[in-house]
Amino acid sequence: MNRPERRFTLRTQVAVVLAVIVAVAMTLSACICFVAMRSSLRGEVDGVLRDQGRAMSRVQPAKVSTAQVQAGLDALSKQTGHDGASAFQVILGDGHSAISAKDWPGFQVTDADREVIGRGARAAAHSDRTGAGQHFRVITVALPSTSFRGLQIGRSLSGVDHDLHDLGWTLALVGFASTALAAFAAWLLTRPVVAPTEQALAGSLAAQSRLVADASHELRTPITSMRTNAELLTRHASLDPATRDQIARELVQQSEGLADLVTDLLDLAKDPGTLTLGPTRFDELTLDAIADLQAAHPEVSVTERVSPCLVKGARPELARVLRNLLENAAIHGAPADGSPARVHVELATDGTLTVRDWGTGVARAEVPRLFDRFARGEASRGRPGSGLGLAIVKQIVEAHDGSVGLHAATDGPGTVAEVRIPTMANVAHRAAEA
Repeated sequence: MNRPERRFTLRTQVAVVLAVIVAVAMTLSACICFVAMRSSLRGEVDGVLRDQGRAMSRVQPAKVSTAQVQAGLDALSKQTGHDGASAFQVILGDGHSAISAKDWPGFQVTDADREVIGRGARAAAHSDRTGAGQHFRVITVALPSTSFRGLQIGRSLSGVDHDLHDLGWTLALVGFASTALAAFAAWLLTRPVVAPTEQALAGSLAAQSRLVADASHELRTPITSMRTNAELLTRHASLDPATRDQIARELVQQSEGLADLVTDLLDLAKDPGTLTLGPTRFDELTLDAIADLQAAHPEVSVTERVSPCLVKGARPELARVLRNLLENAAIHGAPADGSPARVHVELATDGTLTVRDWGTGVARAEVPRLFDRFARGEASRGRPGSGLGLAIVKQIVEAHDGSVGLHAATDGPGTVAEVRIPTMANVAHRAAEA
């Protein structure tokens, strides 16, 4: 059984991203702080060992015992201001044996130590030594003597390690708390910002789902009809020529209608934000659309009053708006008495386009949903059209920062469609006010 995919909300995703950013920043800061503190603490230990090594390398008694060396180290510690917490051993002339103080942690002379004392007088090197649960910092100093080849002084790093351990846990806890606080603050503070976006995304996904479902339903009808006609032609060879011609003409008409429906769906699927807007002669587009309508529907009576108008728009899309509105008026604008359709087009200089017909009109209750996809009024059912024309008009007009509406005519029967597109002068005025 497949488990449903778990989806995180946009708000949660933003909070997680911010938390990750804070976590990365805190981790980098903690690492830098830890390394700097470690270097500082170990540097202090190295400084103490270096000072003691320099002082001891100047003392060259003929014979020395462990007790005498210990006494000398205690005296040196008092002179340098340290607490005498160092341990030591002297490497003898053979480079292998050594005289060790009683508190020396038992570290043996290594090849690396012999390499240091072999470099000559006062050569020195630091190293870390561990053993028997102890961690020491050791300096090996070469002595200018054949009897005493080198001096090793060690200081325990247990205090440094303890401080670094505590610092590491403190930085980790601070980082975790900061990350959790940042995530919670982001989740809390982004609510008023992200909530509208989440709602818009949810609405967009719902609209997309409805479009797919509606498109599937609308495509199924013409495809079924085309299949039926095609089967008639292929399975019934005895059909008379007139019937075959009629079926063939219906197939052509159905294929053209299907092509128009697919074109409308593709136009609706376009992202309105990608339109390229510029100065466009809306009056020229209007006159061209009227001429096209008269050529396609010579029986329709068209009157116009078009004023010069320059808008900020995308020429192909505005032409589509005009074509859809005029075609809609020609199809649905026939009067109830059966006389030819009448259409009147007006364009004002302020970018207001009005398309009026003398058809049976639409009910006031139907107007709000006529701009929805696949919406049809009761009076238009059975007439040509996909039900997408006005939806395309609304999408394009809103992408131009304009408005569109429908209302019943006040001076007789029919419907009035009104579109407002911002003119170049209005756009410039708005920019100046901003």
